[in-house]
Amino acid sequence: MRGFGLLLLATGCSGQVGSSVAIESGDFEGERVPEIGVTVMAWNDRMTFNAGYQERDHPALEAVASQSQFDEQVDLLSLDGSSFLDAVHSFRFGDGLHLRINESETLIKGDELQLDSNEGSDRWQLALKLGAEGLSGDTDLDDPRRGFRLPGLITAKLRIVELERDAAGQIASLDAELEVKVRRCPPSEHNPGEGEAYRPGSFVALLHLEPMSERLAEHNLKLLLGLSPLPLPDNNGFEFPGFTRNCRNNPRPPID
Repeated sequence: MRGFGLLLLATGCSGQVGSSVAIESGDFEGERVPEIGVTVMAWNDRMTFNAGYQERDHPALEAVASQSQFDEQVDLLSLDGSSFLDAVHSFRFGDGLHLRINESETLIKGDELQLDSNEGSDRWQLALKLGAEGLSGDTDLDDPRRGFRLPGLITAKLRIVELERDAAGQIASLDAELEVKVRRCPPSEHNPGEGEAYRPGSFVALLHLEPMSERLAEHNLKLLLGLSPLPLPDNNGFEFPGFTRNCRNNPRPPID
């Protein structure tokens, strides 16, 4: 893509520091464009906690991009109460993207990873959420499915454009192009007539990931999700509240 190449050139010349996600094109029904590039955390997931820290047999590259604004290099517990609650509020109710590439030690420049959420993939996973949409004061009916938007069926392609490793073989920086398409989930035994909750659409995003401290990234992520900041047993999970992977793994509104 010509625009993508130009942007990468500009990024390289500007001496970019830190991770970023930029939406290049696309939108969702209702004139929604995901706002996921405000704060981006990426890290090499090398360790797991099972009765003590242990090194994973195969590391993964993980990234979380969100609408929440905070300094990812600072422990969120060091913020004052108002700043902390602002970060948590925008993370939980705003847009977000979660990406994980397993066996990242085998990833090379030029790789193209394909994903269909109906089939899943052991190679990589992607979850997306579109934030809550506010109600006007004269709304007669509060449909709980409008409290937040469910992406539905996801197909995605991740193309690795540039990749650098450090002396230990861990990913030091990665540039990629991400294409995401979302369709409504058809009515089924799992989702009987929940079309109102979905926003179909698509987007292309440019990713620049520079892994930060694994410990700090996971610590802050637990705080944003409302979990204990202490090490928790590794559940190999990908289930972030509000993020959706496929039609059979959608969060449900708690109140109707």
